[in-house]
Parts: sequence; structure tokens; C-alpha cells
Amino acid sequence: MSLSARPIPTGNGTMSFGGIFDLESLSRELERLDARAAAPDLWSDPTQAQSLLQRRTRLTEELEGFRSLQKKAEDVQACLDLAGEGEDVHDDLERAVADFVEALDSRELELMLTG
Repeated sequence: MSLSARPIPTGNGTMSFGGIFDLESLSRELERLDARAAAPDLWSDPTQAQSLLQRRTRLTEELEGFRSLQKKAEDVQACLDLAGEGEDVHDDLERAVADFVEALDSRELELMLTG
């Protein structure tokens, strides 16, 4: 398994996955696309409208994937916190780590295949 991007707590309750996982930029771009998609003249150029909506769909899917990965990382951190407090969460931690690694590997493969 290759962990080329390890999640890092940002201090504001979210995790940073580095440059390839720039959630803030993706969210801002999605907001811009949403605003353009809401414009009354969207379909004045059908080709451009279709391209915009396809990009919006891809971004939405990307963000959902990253947010799912972030949630799994937070689950691991919660288990580690509980373990640090003396709770018996070995099985939960093992499952959370396995889920996170599986999701991360899947996301890395997807990025390699789609660029």
C-alpha cells in the first residue's frame, strides 16, 4: 500500500490531504459552476452548457469521494482518541483503519486512471 497523501488535521475540524486533495479549491470551483449553471442564458450555447454541467457532475462526485475519505480518517482519529483514554476499541480501530486504507487505495487508483 502506498500512502502518498497522508491526512493532516488542519485545526479547523477538517483534514488536509495535500495538493491533490484540495477540497477548498474544488468547493470554490463547484460554487462558481453552480452560479454559471443558474444563469438564465445557460442554454444559449448548448455545447458549453453541456460541458459545464458535466464538469459540475465530476466535481460533485470528486468532492463526495474526498468527503467520504475525510470521514473515514476522522473515524480512525476518534478510535485513536478513545484508545488513548483507555477504551477497548481495538476491533473498531482495526475496522476503521482497514476502511480508510481501502478507500484511500481506491481513490489513488481512480486518480491514476483518470488523471
